[in-house]
Amino acid sequence: MSTLFTPLKLRGLEIPNRAWMSPMCMYSARSEGPEAGVPTDFHLAHLADRAAGGLGLVMVEATAVRPEGRISPWDLGLWNDRQQEAFARITAAVRAHGSVPAIQLAHAGRKASVDKPWLGNRPVAPADGGWATVGPSAEPFHDHPAPTELTVEEIGQLVRDFATAAERSLAAGFEVVEVHGAHGYLLNSFLSPAANRRTDAYGGTLENRMRFPLEVVEAVRAVWPEHLPVLFRTSATDWISENTEDTREGWTVEDTVRLAKELQTRGVDLLDVSTGGMVHDAPIPAAPDYQVPFAERVRQETGLPTAAVGLILEPAQAEAIVASGRADAVFLGRQLLREPYWAHRAAEELGAESRWPVQYGSRRRPPFEVGPTRARSRRVEEGTFAGARVPSLVVWLGRDAGAPQLRREREGVGGGDDGEGPRAPVCRVHSESSAVHSTSLISPGPSCQNQGTPDPDSFRDETKVSRHFRRTGRTALFAKRKDLRQEFDPSPRSGENA
Repeated sequence: MSTLFTPLKLRGLEIPNRAWMSPMCMYSARSEGPEAGVPTDFHLAHLADRAAGGLGLVMVEATAVRPEGRISPWDLGLWNDRQQEAFARITAAVRAHGSVPAIQLAHAGRKASVDKPWLGNRPVAPADGGWATVGPSAEPFHDHPAPTELTVEEIGQLVRDFATAAERSLAAGFEVVEVHGAHGYLLNSFLSPAANRRTDAYGGTLENRMRFPLEVVEAVRAVWPEHLPVLFRTSATDWISENTEDTREGWTVEDTVRLAKELQTRGVDLLDVSTGGMVHDAPIPAAPDYQVPFAERVRQETGLPTAAVGLILEPAQAEAIVASGRADAVFLGRQLLREPYWAHRAAEELGAESRWPVQYGSRRRPPFEVGPTRARSRRVEEGTFAGARVPSLVVWLGRDAGAPQLRREREGVGGGDDGEGPRAPVCRVHSESSAVHSTSLISPGPSCQNQGTPDPDSFRDETKVSRHFRRTGRTALFAKRKDLRQEFDPSPRSGENA
């Protein structure tokens, strides 16, 4: 039995599985005007698609609690009614696919007001639509402008802003709220001596540096329902102390363990353990599982549930992390951008029940096979398919594996699900990128003839294209015999496992 696909209960909320979507900024909201920070149709489609992909929890990107808290002018926010109303559409869509809607509340601090990454990620000046940044001290990040040091009164207002955003999150339908305390943003910069040079109650000792983040957590927990969980994302290390040649003082894993204990007493239910982001020049040994030991240590030394994140790519890898007790759940990031339906593939490979949308296939699996690295095809012999009598049906699949390329290969097509029966060579041109049109998948021209496959003219005489469609991150093409008079829907409408 797969541990990855067992439910995880946090307070009164049961999350259906332990494969979760990490918050990832899309830089796709309006930057100004009444629609600034409002989620768009892109965000709706993007997040709902990952929920349809079978994840247990889908977390919205870092959402600013006030305008100057955005990382970029194109980030999401939750400081007004218009934003709250737009988020309600997203939570409804995520929940409709059986996933738990979650949101990460954030303030970017001294790393705010930057351009989109693909445009250089450079600071945006106030004259160009940016704004002056704030931080614990007037200590700039890398080559960014120096931030303005926050006053005690401004810190108190920010605590209230986080609480108000949490109230709006609840009203919009979110069931999990995460406080962003990682990656060098505002709360994280208060924690680390690499950025916090204050000498008042919010700087100096570890207890003082933890004060502001803990006040935010207390305020959020106070307005969040008792039966719903609060999460906290942390950078377990700045990757400064790990470098023996670096003389700077930074945040360490020992500090993280102490913070986790304080968070636990204030009602945090799970620590989302990442690393880095405080300084630009710290060497980070990025590799699969490189951040998992930090989540494991916090879990072992505090008993607080943790989630691991960072270069978790394959189902077996994720299963090993949670099955061995190194973390209670895994957050996947960029892999879900490449493969939105990763969780369905993981369920197939791990022998678990997959929660496919009813429109996409059967209760347990779609009406086709999904391979981890390449498309597969199979022949469905005469029988009933989606309520129609089908003399012969061949399915070509192109799974989105993130590689925009075509492959031509000769492959035998079996006689059924069990793979038994005679196999005949069939030329298949399939795509491993959903960006390639499905019409490219069937073109049995000279290349097929050169491979010794059946004559394409006889193939065309025998069959005609009945329908092609784009579903579940794959491209499928259905061919049928001319004598098949009845049109059919290639998507069985059996019950969905919500």
